[in-house]
Amino acid sequence: MRFGSRRVYSRVLLLALPILVGCSAGSKPTPTPTPQRDVAAQVSASSGGEIGLPDGGATLKIPPGALAADTTVSIKRVAPDATNGGDFELGTSAGERFQVDLGGRTLNQQALLEIPFDPSLLPQGTDASQVFLAYYDGTAEQWVYAGGMVDTQKNVIILPITHASWWNPFTWNWGAWIAVLDKMLKGNVTDFLQAVALLTEECPQIGQSVSVDASGANNVVQGCVQKDDPQTPELRVVNPKSFYFEVKPLSGGNGYPPETMLAPGDSLRFQANTSDPSPLVISADITQKAGLYLVVDLVIQMLPGFNQLGFQSSTLACITEKASDVSYVTAATYALLVAHDGAAAAEQLVDMLGDSDAMGRFITGAKDCHYGPASTWSVEGVKQIGAATSTIISATDFIANYLLNYESHLSFSWRADRGVPETPGRPAEPETPPTVPSIPGHKSSDHLFPTIEAALADWVGGSDRLFGECQSARTAPPLDLSQESYCFFLMEERETTRLYGITSAPAQQQRLGAHVFHVFIRSVGGGWIWIKPACINPDEPPDLCDYNWPPPG
Repeated sequence: MRFGSRRVYSRVLLLALPILVGCSAGSKPTPTPTPQRDVAAQVSASSGGEIGLPDGGATLKIPPGALAADTTVSIKRVAPDATNGGDFELGTSAGERFQVDLGGRTLNQQALLEIPFDPSLLPQGTDASQVFLAYYDGTAEQWVYAGGMVDTQKNVIILPITHASWWNPFTWNWGAWIAVLDKMLKGNVTDFLQAVALLTEECPQIGQSVSVDASGANNVVQGCVQKDDPQTPELRVVNPKSFYFEVKPLSGGNGYPPETMLAPGDSLRFQANTSDPSPLVISADITQKAGLYLVVDLVIQMLPGFNQLGFQSSTLACITEKASDVSYVTAATYALLVAHDGAAAAEQLVDMLGDSDAMGRFITGAKDCHYGPASTWSVEGVKQIGAATSTIISATDFIANYLLNYESHLSFSWRADRGVPETPGRPAEPETPPTVPSIPGHKSSDHLFPTIEAALADWVGGSDRLFGECQSARTAPPLDLSQESYCFFLMEERETTRLYGITSAPAQQQRLGAHVFHVFIRSVGGGWIWIKPACINPDEPPDLCDYNWPPPG
């Protein structure tokens, strides 16, 4: 292989040149030379180079500019009885272990590592094409799947690398994988459904003209005010979860945004018009198509390589497209999404894992979508996973229960732009102030608030007493119990008026049957006011409320 304008060889060769003048019947056989254990050479940063052990050992090819400075690069053949890096419990060694050392330098671009494997070490039923390289992560103190391209003619694995480490060829130890699958799958599925990624872009919730109400989002979908324009604000809906869902408008607005499938981490930007009805309510639904993504993702999580590599959402989309006609996948999706039957979904997946034809198609599809670990899976190995029925049922039950209670929506609220466009020679007409209902003890200017939260904070006696949004009607967020505070939740919405529950959060935290107050919040002229507390429970003290639900007028 040629790097730059000239080829630099830093290869150290071990030459054995015995001269045999003649052999008699009593001469001793020539001993087998001991393989060279290590090699080191100076490599130029500007021109790169190649360094390798002779007699079929490891080779490293470094392109020009990959090193920041000239350095000594070495490769060491690790002794078979050495404990460097310990054992890879999920893998079966398929060859020698090598240590690559870059002299303390790092690589600015990929170098090409080639390591041999021994076909005689492969477990029965394992094809040579299923061998892969792994490296030892000294920080995490574990072996990590890395993959590689297998050359079955030369019995080597070739892998672009970006760092030095210990490297070893392996095949999967399916028995060990099944032993740890229960713990891994439970953690994966829980994180998959419940984890929320931090947004890398700013996501303002409140502007002068538009605000976001995420009280019904359940930590699934997020809304952002990207451009706070009084006439045509730019809004954004974000998927911070690890699964796909479809967003679509439910009410308000004027048919926007379009129904869109959002991949994990994706967002949808759209423009609204403040002359359209407000609020704009948007749902985030796990539709049939999103359910297919979820089931395919679950199958891949059952197979080795996912925990250490993961994969891009585009790869999942590709694999799902190829697997969507597999009857087991569609049946499992229906069981989870419609019937909410985890056992039925598990039965379909177990049958799929044990079906050589179905799994052969699935593995081929994953390979076609360039999902690296797929080339290391064997149909016979996958069949063993199908025997872990209780583990699969545990995962599908968890998902079915999650989907049974799944509901997510958010809303964008705005005030209509009432300004009159200016014409040459004519001053703009002043905006007519909104009529605000009278509240005893308050002046109109005192109780028109830009947001719902500000109106609620005023009702409880200050923003320092309003802790925030309750997680649900019965569960408050973690609180400082040393001070009195309140949280709130939306109970019902009718046209321009909303009914909120406000509960004494410390008492609710302790499950002491805290008294819940109910207060009307009404939209007036683009702002929000609280009207009066509501009487909806007969045991509420009469001096705390004046109206019944729904409110008059």
